[in-house]
Amino acid sequence: MRNMLLLLSILVFVMDLSHAQSVYSVNSAFNSIRQNGVSSIEAGGDTVWISPSLNFNVANSADWLLPTGIDSILSSDGRVFSLSIDGPRIGVGLGYSPVVNDESVPSAFGYYFSEDHGITWAFSDFPLDAPPRTIVMMICPMMVRVILHLLMETALISGPG
Repeated sequence: MRNMLLLLSILVFVMDLSHAQSVYSVNSAFNSIRQNGVSSIEAGGDTVWISPSLNFNVANSADWLLPTGIDSILSSDGRVFSLSIDGPRIGVGLGYSPVVNDESVPSAFGYYFSEDHGITWAFSDFPLDAPPRTIVMMICPMMVRVILHLLMETALISGPG
């Protein structure tokens, strides 16, 4: 009976260890999550993509990877604000947060698109409104006479000084 209790205790202890998560430090920025916050998570097939640095994990491995060709994220202020996956197509909305009057202001930055499961990426600028156009009015001679007449009347009515 005593041996049976010992064997049962060992089995429970071993079974408990088999469900433990491996925890270790990762010193490489390329094999880890660069920031301590994830706001977007998308999965396609056996790959999971996360923000803010577009890290991805394949087949639940211990390694988190970064794709190549994403300079706006790796070498600039751009961060992933949104993700969308549809088969081999991946759409990524980029933003950044400049500090204005001592407050962080989320702002649009652009988009990355991939048509081949994230192997290659194409950047697209964020579409902005067109700058306002200057309106040039053509003034005809008759209009000049009307304007001068109105100015003279205003001067006569209000009087000098």
